[in-house]
Amino acid sequence: FDMGVEIHMAQTSFKWANLASQNAGVTVVIVGLAKRHQSQKLLMAGETRRVVNLIGPYLVPNVSEIVFARGNQKDRPELLWGNKPADGGFLVHSYAEFLQISSNIGSKSSDHEFIRIWGANEVISGLPRYFLAITAKPAQESLEDILEKVRNFRNSSTKAATRKFADRPHEFVETRFVVTNEPTLLLPGVTSEQRRFLTPVLTRTPCLPSNKSFGLRGANLWTMAILSARLHASWVETICTRLRTDPSYTNTLCWNTFPLPELTALQKDELTARAEEILLVRERHFPKSIAQLYDPEAMPEDLRAAHRRNDEVLERIYIGRPFKNDTERLEHLFKRYAKMVKQEAASKSPDLEK
Repeated sequence: FDMGVEIHMAQTSFKWANLASQNAGVTVVIVGLAKRHQSQKLLMAGETRRVVNLIGPYLVPNVSEIVFARGNQKDRPELLWGNKPADGGFLVHSYAEFLQISSNIGSKSSDHEFIRIWGANEVISGLPRYFLAITAKPAQESLEDILEKVRNFRNSSTKAATRKFADRPHEFVETRFVVTNEPTLLLPGVTSEQRRFLTPVLTRTPCLPSNKSFGLRGANLWTMAILSARLHASWVETICTRLRTDPSYTNTLCWNTFPLPELTALQKDELTARAEEILLVRERHFPKSIAQLYDPEAMPEDLRAAHRRNDEVLERIYIGRPFKNDTERLEHLFKRYAKMVKQEAASKSPDLEK
């Protein structure tokens, strides 16, 4: 763009396939570049062809803004990246392993505890895993054996930051979230491209998000309504990075940049009610996991309906009616984002506003 080049045609992402016996998992985007000119541009998405005045860097029509990561914003609760064990798998255990270790150590031991830890897989599958937290110098030989394995794993790491924690094998290499008794909203760091919604879950038991998920302290259910909305999912699918073809969430790029309107107390109450409905419908289908509930081919109709009502409430806050499609959602969000960035720049540089 700085060199006076623009996108004059584009085909949005599609999976590439051929007749090879072992087909590589490749996603293709076709982009045609040309010197900047006034003629209209061609944007293709699947079988849809659209003539537009401009194709932006996210292959969204008539939008030129680039979204940059931001720190936490005052108008929303802080969504924290989880803790990184970097333990070689020796401090994080399945439920069966948790029972075995507890049996070996003795349930009354006061020098350790198991805390439920949530990564993306745990949020989506619902299968628990536990972090072995060493709270005092362990007396049991079995714990020493575990810690020695962690030391060896960290010492063999190519990352200096990980090796520094080899002499503290009972600690997280990166700690951003501290266990509390508050309810915690958990969001998986990676979600399937097949799911139409992001899938935050609420837990009221002490827990820790791992570095594969994000956590928000307190039962801010109006926040859950926004995170669960198609409006937010379309933003994430467009601007975030990908793990293969699956959206990979980050708090600084996805949550902190998401253009929020100024919400009234009544609007937050309405969104809270919609989030509560989603939670109640999920509970109705217990013990199905998030993966089962949000399978595009098998999603229960009452859960779809709860999400539709959530989307309608949020989108009416934005434009007074539901959006027609994702394209309209994105065009509106990018306009809000550009306005938000401009206002922030003006507040920092009064002369810029003039």
